[in-house]
Amino acid sequence: MTLKEIAAELGVSPSTVSRVLNGRDKNFTVKPELRKRILDRVAERDYKPNPMYQSMRKKDNQQIAIFLPSYLEAALEADINAGVDAMNNSLFEKGFSFHYLVRPLEQRATYGLPQWKVAGAVAVDVRRSELVCELDESGLSYVVLNGVAGPNGSAVQADDAGNMECAMKYLYELGHRRIGYVNPYRDPKLIPIGFAEQHYSVIRRTASYFEFCLAYGLPVLESAKDCTVTVEDAVAEGVARGFTAYVAYSFEMYMEICHYLHARNLHIPRDVSVVTFNNPPLARFAAPPATCVEIPCKEMGVEAGRLLLERLERPGETEPQVRMLPGRLVIRDSAGPAIGKRQ
Repeated sequence: MTLKEIAAELGVSPSTVSRVLNGRDKNFTVKPELRKRILDRVAERDYKPNPMYQSMRKKDNQQIAIFLPSYLEAALEADINAGVDAMNNSLFEKGFSFHYLVRPLEQRATYGLPQWKVAGAVAVDVRRSELVCELDESGLSYVVLNGVAGPNGSAVQADDAGNMECAMKYLYELGHRRIGYVNPYRDPKLIPIGFAEQHYSVIRRTASYFEFCLAYGLPVLESAKDCTVTVEDAVAEGVARGFTAYVAYSFEMYMEICHYLHARNLHIPRDVSVVTFNNPPLARFAAPPATCVEIPCKEMGVEAGRLLLERLERPGETEPQVRMLPGRLVIRDSAGPAIGKRQ
Protein backbone atom coordinates (compact mmCIF):
# COMPACT_ATOMS: atom_id res chain seq x y z
CA MET A 1 0.00 0.00 0.00
CA THR A 2 1.42 3.37 -1.07
CA LEU A 3 0.62 6.92 -0.04
CA LYS A 4 -0.79 7.58 -3.52
CA GLU A 5 -3.16 4.60 -3.22
CA ILE A 6 -4.41 5.77 0.18
CA ALA A 7 -5.03 9.25 -1.26
CA ALA A 8 -6.99 7.73 -4.18
CA GLU A 9 -9.16 5.70 -1.80
CA LEU A 10 -10.01 8.84 0.18
CA GLY A 11 -10.48 11.04 -2.88
CA VAL A 12 -7.81 13.55 -1.82
CA SER A 13 -4.41 14.54 -3.17
CA PRO A 14 -1.24 12.69 -2.10
CA SER A 15 0.17 15.98 -0.79
CA THR A 16 -2.76 16.30 1.63
CA VAL A 17 -2.09 12.83 3.05
CA SER A 18 1.63 13.60 3.24
CA ARG A 19 1.10 16.85 5.13
CA VAL A 20 -1.15 15.15 7.69
CA LEU A 21 1.28 12.28 8.24
CA ASN A 22 4.27 14.59 8.60
CA GLY A 23 2.52 17.04 10.93
CA ARG A 24 2.76 19.88 8.43
CA ASP A 25 -0.95 20.66 8.22
CA LYS A 26 -0.97 23.50 10.77
CA ASN A 27 -0.76 26.19 8.09
CA PHE A 28 -2.67 24.11 5.59
CA THR A 29 -6.44 23.89 5.96
CA VAL A 30 -7.46 20.29 6.65
CA LYS A 31 -10.79 19.76 8.31
CA PRO A 32 -10.65 17.71 11.53
CA GLU A 33 -13.01 15.15 10.00
CA LEU A 34 -10.75 14.66 6.97
CA ARG A 35 -7.65 14.49 9.14
CA LYS A 36 -9.27 11.74 11.22
CA ARG A 37 -10.31 9.83 8.07
CA ILE A 38 -6.75 9.96 6.77
CA LEU A 39 -5.21 8.76 10.03
CA ASP A 40 -7.82 6.02 10.42
CA ARG A 41 -7.25 4.76 6.87
CA VAL A 42 -3.47 4.79 7.35
CA ALA A 43 -3.85 2.72 10.53
CA GLU A 44 -6.32 0.38 8.83
CA ARG A 45 -3.97 -0.23 5.90
CA ASP A 46 -0.93 -0.51 8.21
CA TYR A 47 0.86 2.03 6.02
CA LYS A 48 4.41 2.92 7.04
CA PRO A 49 6.12 5.91 5.39
CA ASN A 50 9.40 5.27 3.61
CA PRO A 51 12.05 6.40 6.14
CA MET A 52 14.51 7.36 3.41
CA TYR A 53 12.00 9.71 1.77
CA GLN A 54 11.11 11.18 5.15
CA SER A 55 14.77 11.83 5.81
CA MET A 56 15.18 13.51 2.41
CA ARG A 57 12.22 15.81 3.06
CA LYS A 58 13.73 16.85 6.37
CA LYS A 59 17.00 17.68 4.58
CA ASP A 60 18.99 15.46 6.91
CA ASN A 61 19.50 12.58 4.49
CA GLN A 62 22.13 10.17 5.79
CA GLN A 63 24.06 8.27 3.16
CA ILE A 64 26.29 5.27 3.85
CA ALA A 65 29.08 4.23 1.48
CA ILE A 66 29.38 0.45 1.23
CA PHE A 67 32.66 -0.85 -0.16
CA LEU A 68 32.34 -4.33 -1.65
CA PRO A 69 35.15 -6.51 -3.03
CA SER A 70 34.86 -8.22 -6.37
CA TYR A 71 32.42 -11.10 -5.98
CA LEU A 72 35.20 -13.35 -7.27
CA GLU A 73 37.07 -12.63 -4.05
CA ALA A 74 34.31 -12.67 -1.46
CA ALA A 75 35.18 -15.25 1.17
CA LEU A 76 31.57 -16.13 1.87
CA GLU A 77 29.99 -15.00 -1.41
CA ALA A 78 26.19 -15.34 -1.05
CA ASP A 79 26.51 -15.77 2.71
CA ILE A 80 28.26 -12.45 3.28
CA ASN A 81 25.77 -10.77 0.95
CA ALA A 82 23.04 -11.95 3.33
CA GLY A 83 24.95 -10.20 6.10
CA VAL A 84 25.11 -6.99 4.06
CA ASP A 85 21.36 -7.17 3.44
CA ALA A 86 20.66 -7.66 7.15
CA MET A 87 22.85 -4.67 7.99
CA ASN A 88 21.18 -2.50 5.37
CA ASN A 89 17.71 -3.41 6.60
CA SER A 90 18.56 -2.31 10.14
CA LEU A 91 20.03 1.00 8.92
CA PHE A 92 17.29 1.61 6.35
CA GLU A 93 14.70 1.58 9.12
CA LYS A 94 16.57 4.54 10.63
CA GLY A 95 16.35 6.55 7.41
CA PHE A 96 19.73 5.81 5.83
CA SER A 97 20.37 5.29 2.13
CA PHE A 98 23.32 3.53 0.52
CA HIS A 99 25.94 3.89 -2.19
CA TYR A 100 27.55 0.62 -3.29
CA LEU A 101 31.16 0.85 -4.47
CA VAL A 102 32.51 -2.36 -6.02
CA ARG A 103 36.17 -2.80 -6.95
CA PRO A 104 37.08 -5.32 -9.66
CA LEU A 105 39.93 -7.75 -9.15
CA GLU A 106 42.48 -5.78 -11.18
CA GLN A 107 41.85 -2.70 -9.02
CA ARG A 108 42.20 -4.50 -5.70
CA ALA A 109 44.80 -2.00 -4.45
CA THR A 110 42.99 1.11 -5.78
CA TYR A 111 40.26 2.37 -3.53
CA GLY A 112 39.33 5.99 -2.94
CA LEU A 113 36.46 7.40 -0.94
CA PRO A 114 33.41 8.75 -2.79
CA GLN A 115 33.58 12.35 -3.98
CA TRP A 116 30.24 13.19 -2.36
CA LYS A 117 29.55 13.63 1.34
CA VAL A 118 28.55 10.53 3.30
CA ALA A 119 27.68 10.09 6.96
CA GLY A 120 29.55 6.84 7.40
CA ALA A 121 31.00 3.82 5.64
CA VAL A 122 31.02 0.03 5.74
CA ALA A 123 33.88 -1.97 4.23
CA VAL A 124 32.93 -5.57 3.46
CA ASP A 125 35.33 -8.52 3.38
CA VAL A 126 38.42 -6.29 3.32
CA ARG A 127 41.58 -7.98 1.97
CA ARG A 128 44.05 -5.11 1.73
CA SER A 129 44.94 -2.25 4.04
CA GLU A 130 44.71 0.71 1.62
CA LEU A 131 40.99 1.28 2.11
CA VAL A 132 41.19 0.92 5.88
CA CYS A 133 44.03 3.47 6.05
CA GLU A 134 42.04 5.95 3.98
CA LEU A 135 38.96 5.49 6.15
CA ASP A 136 41.03 6.02 9.30
CA GLU A 137 42.45 9.25 7.90
CA SER A 138 39.07 10.54 6.70
CA GLY A 139 37.53 10.86 10.16
CA LEU A 140 34.40 9.03 8.98
CA SER A 141 32.56 6.69 11.29
CA TYR A 142 33.03 3.27 9.75
CA VAL A 143 32.65 -0.44 10.39
CA VAL A 144 34.38 -3.37 8.70
CA LEU A 145 32.14 -6.38 8.15
CA ASN A 146 34.05 -9.67 7.98
CA GLY A 147 37.45 -8.00 7.99
CA VAL A 148 39.99 -6.14 10.11
CA ALA A 149 39.51 -2.44 10.91
CA GLY A 150 42.08 0.22 11.66
CA PRO A 151 42.46 2.02 15.02
CA ASN A 152 39.54 4.38 14.33
CA GLY A 153 37.02 1.83 13.07
CA SER A 154 34.92 -0.98 14.49
CA ALA A 155 34.84 -4.51 13.10
CA VAL A 156 32.50 -7.49 13.15
CA GLN A 157 34.18 -10.82 12.51
CA ALA A 158 33.54 -14.52 12.73
CA ASP A 159 35.32 -16.24 15.61
CA ASP A 160 37.45 -18.24 13.19
CA ALA A 161 39.85 -19.59 15.80
CA GLY A 162 36.95 -20.88 17.87
CA ASN A 163 35.16 -22.20 14.78
CA MET A 164 38.22 -24.20 13.72
CA GLU A 165 38.52 -25.61 17.23
CA CYS A 166 34.84 -26.61 17.03
CA ALA A 167 35.42 -28.54 13.78
CA MET A 168 38.60 -30.19 15.05
CA LYS A 169 37.05 -31.23 18.37
CA TYR A 170 34.10 -32.79 16.58
CA LEU A 171 36.37 -34.91 14.39
CA TYR A 172 38.65 -35.73 17.32
CA GLU A 173 35.69 -36.95 19.36
CA LEU A 174 34.76 -39.20 16.42
CA GLY A 175 38.13 -40.88 16.89
CA HIS A 176 40.13 -39.20 14.12
CA ARG A 177 43.81 -38.68 14.93
CA ARG A 178 45.06 -37.63 11.49
CA ILE A 179 43.08 -34.55 10.50
CA GLY A 180 44.13 -32.29 7.65
CA TYR A 181 43.15 -28.70 6.98
CA VAL A 182 42.91 -27.58 3.35
CA ASN A 183 43.47 -23.87 2.78
CA PRO A 184 42.18 -22.00 -0.29
CA TYR A 185 44.56 -22.15 -3.24
CA ARG A 186 45.76 -18.76 -4.52
CA ASP A 187 47.67 -18.87 -7.79
CA PRO A 188 50.69 -16.64 -7.03
CA LYS A 189 50.77 -15.51 -10.66
CA LEU A 190 47.20 -14.17 -10.45
CA ILE A 191 47.14 -13.09 -6.80
CA PRO A 192 50.74 -12.22 -5.84
CA ILE A 193 50.31 -11.70 -2.11
CA GLY A 194 51.99 -13.35 0.84
CA PHE A 195 50.30 -15.48 3.48
CA ALA A 196 50.30 -12.59 5.97
CA GLU A 197 48.16 -10.58 3.52
CA GLN A 198 45.47 -13.24 3.19
CA HIS A 199 41.98 -12.71 4.61
CA TYR A 200 41.93 -12.84 8.41
CA SER A 201 39.84 -16.03 8.31
CA VAL A 202 42.63 -17.86 6.46
CA ILE A 203 45.27 -16.74 8.94
CA ARG A 204 43.25 -17.46 12.09
CA ARG A 205 41.88 -20.82 10.98
CA THR A 206 45.37 -21.95 10.00
CA ALA A 207 46.85 -20.85 13.32
CA SER A 208 44.04 -22.55 15.25
CA TYR A 209 44.54 -25.78 13.27
CA PHE A 210 48.23 -25.97 14.13
CA GLU A 211 47.58 -25.02 17.77
CA PHE A 212 44.99 -27.78 18.11
CA CYS A 213 47.28 -30.38 16.55
CA LEU A 214 50.13 -29.32 18.84
CA ALA A 215 47.93 -29.40 21.95
CA TYR A 216 46.56 -32.87 21.15
CA GLY A 217 49.77 -34.35 19.74
CA LEU A 218 48.39 -34.81 16.23
CA PRO A 219 50.38 -34.80 12.97
CA VAL A 220 49.72 -31.83 10.69
CA LEU A 221 49.07 -31.62 6.97
CA GLU A 222 52.15 -29.74 5.76
CA SER A 223 50.30 -28.18 2.82
CA ALA A 224 48.10 -26.27 5.29
CA LYS A 225 50.95 -23.86 6.03
CA ASP A 226 50.11 -21.52 3.14
CA CYS A 227 47.85 -21.03 0.13
CA THR A 228 50.18 -22.15 -2.65
CA VAL A 229 49.12 -25.83 -2.71
CA THR A 230 46.17 -26.94 -4.83
CA VAL A 231 43.30 -28.88 -3.29
CA GLU A 232 44.23 -31.91 -5.38
CA ASP A 233 47.80 -31.89 -4.06
CA ALA A 234 46.63 -31.36 -0.46
CA VAL A 235 44.31 -34.37 -0.72
CA ALA A 236 47.10 -36.42 -2.29
CA GLU A 237 49.39 -35.60 0.64
CA GLY A 238 46.72 -36.59 3.13
CA VAL A 239 45.93 -39.88 1.39
CA ALA A 240 49.62 -40.78 1.15
CA ARG A 241 50.06 -40.14 4.88
CA GLY A 242 46.91 -41.95 5.98
CA PHE A 243 44.82 -38.96 7.07
CA THR A 244 41.24 -39.97 7.87
CA ALA A 245 39.58 -36.55 8.01
CA TYR A 246 39.77 -33.11 6.44
CA VAL A 247 38.50 -29.64 7.31
CA ALA A 248 37.79 -27.53 4.21
CA TYR A 249 38.10 -23.75 4.19
CA SER A 250 34.87 -23.34 2.21
CA PHE A 251 32.01 -25.33 0.72
CA GLU A 252 33.50 -25.03 -2.77
CA MET A 253 36.66 -26.67 -1.47
CA TYR A 254 34.54 -29.32 0.25
CA MET A 255 33.20 -30.26 -3.18
CA GLU A 256 36.73 -30.42 -4.58
CA ILE A 257 37.96 -32.60 -1.71
CA CYS A 258 35.04 -34.99 -2.20
CA HIS A 259 35.78 -35.16 -5.92
CA TYR A 260 39.43 -36.09 -5.43
CA LEU A 261 38.62 -38.61 -2.69
CA HIS A 262 35.99 -40.29 -4.86
CA ALA A 263 38.52 -40.42 -7.71
CA ARG A 264 40.69 -42.52 -5.38
CA ASN A 265 37.74 -44.82 -4.60
CA LEU A 266 37.51 -43.51 -1.05
CA HIS A 267 34.03 -43.37 0.45
CA ILE A 268 32.80 -40.43 2.55
CA PRO A 269 32.39 -40.87 5.49
CA ARG A 270 33.18 -44.60 5.66
CA ASP A 271 36.85 -44.12 4.70
CA VAL A 272 37.38 -40.38 5.15
CA SER A 273 35.37 -37.67 6.93
CA VAL A 274 35.08 -34.09 5.70
CA VAL A 275 33.84 -30.98 7.55
CA THR A 276 33.61 -27.54 5.99
CA PHE A 277 33.05 -23.93 6.93
CA ASN A 278 29.98 -21.98 5.75
CA ASN A 279 26.57 -23.54 5.28
CA PRO A 280 25.18 -22.49 1.89
CA PRO A 281 21.76 -23.82 0.79
CA LEU A 282 23.39 -26.41 -1.48
CA ALA A 283 25.32 -27.98 1.42
CA ARG A 284 22.40 -30.23 2.35
CA PHE A 285 22.08 -31.44 -1.26
CA ALA A 286 25.75 -32.34 -1.69
CA ALA A 287 26.84 -35.97 -2.00
CA PRO A 288 27.09 -36.60 0.87
CA PRO A 289 25.27 -33.71 2.61
CA ALA A 290 27.98 -31.59 4.21
CA THR A 291 28.64 -31.24 7.91
CA CYS A 292 29.38 -27.53 8.33
CA VAL A 293 30.49 -24.91 10.80
CA GLU A 294 27.94 -22.26 9.89
CA ILE A 295 29.18 -18.67 9.96
CA PRO A 296 26.52 -16.32 11.45
CA CYS A 297 26.58 -13.87 8.54
CA LYS A 298 23.15 -12.32 9.10
CA GLU A 299 23.87 -11.78 12.78
CA MET A 300 27.22 -10.24 11.84
CA GLY A 301 25.44 -7.85 9.49
CA VAL A 302 22.93 -6.79 12.13
CA GLU A 303 25.74 -6.22 14.62
CA ALA A 304 27.69 -4.14 12.07
CA GLY A 305 24.62 -1.96 11.56
CA ARG A 306 24.22 -1.55 15.31
CA LEU A 307 27.86 -0.54 15.82
CA LEU A 308 27.76 1.98 12.97
CA LEU A 309 24.49 3.48 14.17
CA GLU A 310 25.91 3.79 17.68
CA ARG A 311 28.89 5.74 16.38
CA LEU A 312 26.74 7.96 14.16
CA GLU A 313 24.30 8.81 16.94
CA ARG A 314 27.02 9.48 19.51
CA PRO A 315 30.04 10.77 17.59
CA GLY A 316 33.16 11.02 19.70
CA GLU A 317 31.52 9.22 22.62
CA THR A 318 31.92 5.59 21.58
CA GLU A 319 35.20 3.73 21.29
CA PRO A 320 35.93 1.46 18.30
CA GLN A 321 34.96 -2.14 19.02
CA VAL A 322 35.77 -5.57 17.63
CA ARG A 323 32.96 -8.12 17.90
CA MET A 324 33.60 -11.79 17.12
CA LEU A 325 30.58 -14.05 16.70
CA PRO A 326 30.84 -17.84 17.11
CA GLY A 327 29.64 -20.26 14.47
CA ARG A 328 27.30 -23.24 14.82
CA LEU A 329 28.04 -26.88 14.01
CA VAL A 330 25.49 -28.34 11.58
CA ILE A 331 25.87 -32.13 11.55
CA ARG A 332 24.99 -34.01 8.38
CA ASP A 333 26.41 -37.11 6.66
CA SER A 334 29.96 -36.18 5.62
CA ALA A 335 31.65 -37.05 8.92
CA GLY A 336 31.57 -40.30 10.83
CA PRO A 337 33.56 -42.36 13.33
CA ALA A 338 37.13 -43.21 12.42
CA ILE A 339 37.91 -46.80 11.51
CA GLY A 340 38.38 -48.70 14.76
CA LYS A 341 35.98 -46.40 16.63
CA ARG A 342 32.82 -47.75 15.02
CA GLN A 343 30.38 -49.90 16.91
